[in-house]
Amino acid sequence: MGGIGVSLRKLSEEGRDDDVKRLHGVFGRAFEWYCSEVARPLRATGVDVYLDCDGDIRAQSGISVPDVVIRDGDTLFVAEMSTIAITPSASISGEATRL
Repeated sequence: MGGIGVSLRKLSEEGRDDDVKRLHGVFGRAFEWYCSEVARPLRATGVDVYLDCDGDIRAQSGISVPDVVIRDGDTLFVAEMSTIAITPSASISGEATRL
């Protein structure tokens, strides 16, 4: 278990739920940024890359947006980054209650 996991476990054991949520949020946003930086170089190859962290993806207020959208020709990839473990069967199920 890495440093983030150890910190989350310790905070949780101490009943510091607000700090757990805050650390989850900070780590989650950092992970989204990292994934965006992995996708960004695709732009140099002519692939369309839209990144939420750059404000490229817009929606009406209250509507969530994906973290990354990649369009390569007639193929569209929509990605929502997560630091929470999801089983492979749940991830391909398409069932919101399992995700």
